[in-house]
Amino acid sequence: MRSIHKGLYILIISILIISCQRESTLYSSDITGKVTEENGTPIQEATVTVGKQATQTDSEGIFYLKDIKYDILSINKEGYYSEDIILNIIPGTIKKMGTITLIADQKQKKPITITPSILEVNVFEGSSQVYFDAGNLQTELICKEKWLQTRIWENTLYVWFEENPTTEKRIAHVILKAIKEDIQDTLTVIQDAGPILNIIDYSGRNETYTFPQEMPFIKFNRPVKLLDLENVKVSSVIYEEDSTIIRFPDIQPYLLKTISYYYSVQSQDGQTYNGNFTVIPPYKYQTQTKDMIFTKDNQYCWLLAQENWEPQLIQLETKNYSTVQKIPLEDKDSKLCYNPYNNCIYIYDENICIIDAETGILRATLSKPIEMNYDDIHSMDFCYNGFGLLQGNSKLFTINSAQNHQMELYPVDNDLYQSNQTKFTTIKSGNNRRQFILFDSNTIKEVFCLDVDTKKHWICFNDNPNYANYRNFCQPHKREPYIIVAGQSSDKIYSINTITGEKIKYNNYYNDYSIHIDPLPLETTIPWNHYALIQNGTLIVIERNSGKEVHWEQLNENTQWTNYSSEDGSIMAFTNRTDVYFIKAGSLLP
Repeated sequence: MRSIHKGLYILIISILIISCQRESTLYSSDITGKVTEENGTPIQEATVTVGKQATQTDSEGIFYLKDIKYDILSINKEGYYSEDIILNIIPGTIKKMGTITLIADQKQKKPITITPSILEVNVFEGSSQVYFDAGNLQTELICKEKWLQTRIWENTLYVWFEENPTTEKRIAHVILKAIKEDIQDTLTVIQDAGPILNIIDYSGRNETYTFPQEMPFIKFNRPVKLLDLENVKVSSVIYEEDSTIIRFPDIQPYLLKTISYYYSVQSQDGQTYNGNFTVIPPYKYQTQTKDMIFTKDNQYCWLLAQENWEPQLIQLETKNYSTVQKIPLEDKDSKLCYNPYNNCIYIYDENICIIDAETGILRATLSKPIEMNYDDIHSMDFCYNGFGLLQGNSKLFTINSAQNHQMELYPVDNDLYQSNQTKFTTIKSGNNRRQFILFDSNTIKEVFCLDVDTKKHWICFNDNPNYANYRNFCQPHKREPYIIVAGQSSDKIYSINTITGEKIKYNNYYNDYSIHIDPLPLETTIPWNHYALIQNGTLIVIERNSGKEVHWEQLNENTQWTNYSSEDGSIMAFTNRTDVYFIKAGSLLP
């Protein structure tokens, strides 16, 4: 029985297969043909469909379908009318359709134009952009005028145009050329005539000052040439931005004076413009300042000041010299120093308060060494590695901020002491904070230098103590191993190399009690080569090696002035009894 059933199953399956083969043979056919435009151009990627079967024409417009069982053929291509064809299928044959022509749908096939209504556009004289429909074909842009920039992005033509610097209207042509078809259009851009010659900006406009003070300048809306400038050599000016900006390197700013300069310029088409610009004093902050420090990154400036007779520690932001905060102090006799190792300010007198130089937060309070007894701390400073010195009336101590501010008595049995008292009253750091300079600010006879790495000291200045009576001045250079010593005698002003002992004597400057000196950076190939001196109310900038005067201005001889500089020497501050003036140090150089 099983064998009979199996035989019947095989018989049925065989009949079904033969039936299907007969149906395929009786009703299916293969079809081929070619699709073209009216002019005979092959149409590629046209979709040919019969029933559920579909294919696309190749680059020659030819298509091929196998085993077709239905009698309606459809051809579709974007930009053309669809075509439906009734087939007469002859089973088991290959039907050759020949050439099938598709008619272009002009409503769907966009021409290569911007739009028929915008083949010419007028634009104003300033710089801006316009954009238009660029059609649907791959297009090449051709434009010879440099004041236009063009680009096609997602079937949109963008046209950027610059400001017209002339008083004449100008025309540009943008050619849009189809890459695969012989079609092109032209967009004509007509720009209005430029404005008359006019000034845009100049030094001292609205009596404002932006720190740091830049080189004096005037800026116009069109290229110009300087014809005349009062008391300044025309040949020394600098032209920038296609001669629309003129800068004046020979004009030096004054600390307190506002000076106007009259000029005359001419444009390329002969227009003239006469006017004046102003060089105003640097930024002024009003307060009574006792001392000042800059942080090592030049981000902040801290003032030890008095406001309404109350001591204050004032934090300024050097970007615009706005007040960040004010911290009240208890002691009017407090002094100030800066430690770059931990970026902290040290306020000292009887004790030491350590304040974060960025936030103003109190980090710690230190007691003075027990050995000082009833003495106050008179002078204090730190070097790059956190090693510092502090001094009372008669003793010198080391303080190491890298070792939890450990304090130790400096050896007494050496030449820094005389009769169990130090020979100096003032401690200052110099030479990139790698040296300490020790001197008596009352009568400078000997100046000592102490190396912070080796802890060795030596005498770097020693003039005849029986003759010299130097008053109140010895200033170390912040960046180089130099000091400048100035005294009451007219022929006793020296610049001294603390390492080699080389001494340069300045004979042309007459010292007074009010003299104060700080180094300035030189923005040329020879760095750090200038000093700024204030004497008898006069600011003088001299070259270190020659003593040559490069800047001079009268401040106020009846006011005692003091000047400070940032850690890198790029910013200077000048103070009198009531005001602080900030200025870019390089602006005082030739």
